[in-house]
Amino acid sequence: LLASSAASDVYKRQVMHTALIHGWLNRLLRYRSCLFVLRFGDVFVGEEIALTVAVQAALELLEMGAQNVLVSLGGEGALWVSESGVMFTPAIPVRVQSTVGAGDAMVGGVMAGLEKTGDVRRALAYGAAAGCASVMTEGTQLIRPDDFAALLPQVQIQDV
Repeated sequence: LLASSAASDVYKRQVMHTALIHGWLNRLLRYRSCLFVLRFGDVFVGEEIALTVAVQAALELLEMGAQNVLVSLGGEGALWVSESGVMFTPAIPVRVQSTVGAGDAMVGGVMAGLEKTGDVRRALAYGAAAGCASVMTEGTQLIRPDDFAALLPQVQIQDV
């Protein structure tokens, strides 16, 4: 994927600069949060997201004190970035009904995966499957367990 300079400018202006001006990001990271979620899909609406830009943003958050950064790339997939490495999972191609709540479903899937398996790689797979299952429903409907179960084995995780 190639990032446009406009995408980089939007990232810098909308995410980091605004957060740092208001100071909330620095205050939050002081607590070395277990999981910090960065939703690029909200910032780069309608633009391709360069994986390198997303990784760079997550690494900056690690330098600021975050322990783990989950990056939602919308329809592109998701990243997990921590001191032990970077993992990427591309989105599973599905028929999209609605994207409302997909990011929240992904975060919920990651948290459920961490609770159930204790394994970060497996938790990322749970999150990816839950996010994809969410877009298969209309509006704000909850994910269907059968969709989640069918998608989970399809999740591919790559070390970056």
